[in-house]
Amino acid sequence: MGVTGSLRSNEAAMPARGPLSPSAESIRENGYAAGEREARLFLSSTAPGFEQPVAYQWLDRIVADGRRQLRERNASDREIEIWDNACRIMFLLETLRERNRDCL
Repeated sequence: MGVTGSLRSNEAAMPARGPLSPSAESIRENGYAAGEREARLFLSSTAPGFEQPVAYQWLDRIVADGRRQLRERNASDREIEIWDNACRIMFLLETLRERNRDCL
């Protein structure tokens, strides 16, 4: 099974930069939204009982794409790190919840 992701959905989660830098909270919320959306796409694209390393590969590529897009919009390093962490947290929470659903 190949690992795929959604570049378009990543772009939709990040607002275009205007003259003012978005707040850290806005960046964080965008990261959470991107992570949740990508987790849903990942879960709908994989068979039940997926291996967690496959999720990590998907996540790494999505985060790299998101970081690149933020750099292109001249986001600060702090904003990029906030988005990166929020995206990773939400993606992992959503995929782990699904993976362990029958164990709880």
